[in-house]
Amino acid sequence: MKYRHLKGYHGIIVLVLSAAVIFGIAPIFGAGLGIYGSLLGELMILAVAVVTVLAARADLKEVFPIHRPKALGLLGTLLIWGATYVCVMALTMLLAYFFPEEVTGAGARLSEAILNTPMLIAAAIVAVSPAICEEAVFRGVFLHSLQGIRQKWLVILLVGVIFGAFHGSIWKLLPTSVLGMVMTYIVLETDNLVYSGFLHFVNNLLPVLMMGALSSTYEAMGGIDAVMEESMQIPMASVGIYFLMASGAPLVFYIGRYCLKRSVHGYTEGLFTKNQVKPVLLLIFIGILIGIAGVFLIACSFIFEMPGNLSGFREIQSLY
Repeated sequence: MKYRHLKGYHGIIVLVLSAAVIFGIAPIFGAGLGIYGSLLGELMILAVAVVTVLAARADLKEVFPIHRPKALGLLGTLLIWGATYVCVMALTMLLAYFFPEEVTGAGARLSEAILNTPMLIAAAIVAVSPAICEEAVFRGVFLHSLQGIRQKWLVILLVGVIFGAFHGSIWKLLPTSVLGMVMTYIVLETDNLVYSGFLHFVNNLLPVLMMGALSSTYEAMGGIDAVMEESMQIPMASVGIYFLMASGAPLVFYIGRYCLKRSVHGYTEGLFTKNQVKPVLLLIFIGILIGIAGVFLIACSFIFEMPGNLSGFREIQSLY
């Protein structure tokens, strides 16, 4: 059979239909189902992706490249996820400091649904289904519909930002977009949805495990709403500590990328070669800047958040 390549309009069709499912159809039919309504929506967008590929007479194996992963590739994916996760947490903490109610409230409903669901079922719905269904839509159909764009950075940016926008919250847009960009980069580098799906799975599984481990603590503190209200009061020093942790992320990302690339057939370059000196120095410089920002935030915390200067700090904060 002679297969066709996906065009840009195929990606637009999938995005429009997926948006209709996520923001319209699934909430209506999944009303009252709780977290199971999310599973319904995930399965529906997966069906949209597969049916679109079949209708376009494209090759399912090309649009959804699934290959056997290698241990080194999975290790590289974990390293990349760890570096990305720390950076995303630093950005989220910074946003939560200035907009505590909006940021903490954005994930309150999902957190409550996870707490009220058995852990294995919650893991399957929150971690497994998005790692399959959302990857099929964004890193599968939509990514392959952008083959006409030669600038890799533009493709990564487009897929990442649209992936973030589909999470339906302006307060989640930045962190989810960053994750979407990283997963898009992984697929472009490896042509394997398994690695991006693995990162997606790990990233979504972590909050499920944390909720399960701390469920008794949440009950003792009066429920998820009480915990969320308490977590709104974030000292700037905590934000600074996250930035300090993120200062090592660029080099960890670089090592993870190397492990991931080494798992691809035909890649023979070393970890540090002469032609990689400038990129490595740039990553080190970026890490230093992030670390300086962390030190600055911690210093500001000691200066402005001391009891005697608290009112003055709030006045400065109000300007932003």
